[in-house]
Amino acid sequence: MYLDPGFGGMLVQGIALLVSIGGVLLITFRRKIRSLFAGGKQSSNTANTSPSGEAHSTNTLDDNDMVDTLADNKRQEGE
Repeated sequence: MYLDPGFGGMLVQGIALLVSIGGVLLITFRRKIRSLFAGGKQSSNTANTSPSGEAHSTNTLDDNDMVDTLADNKRQEGE
């Protein structure tokens, strides 16, 4: 039986794909299981209101939220 080098490369890529998918699934399920046993600790997106009436979010911002927040602040300064 003859196996050409192209088939060997495809076989190695398939094994690498299965390993990477397994890793992603393992991390995902581990996070879900951890969140089940977190004891009610959930991230809150509730907004706290300061005495001046401005809402301050208690959650962390990612890059897109930070850009939106900076844009909103510039708009408010221009008013």
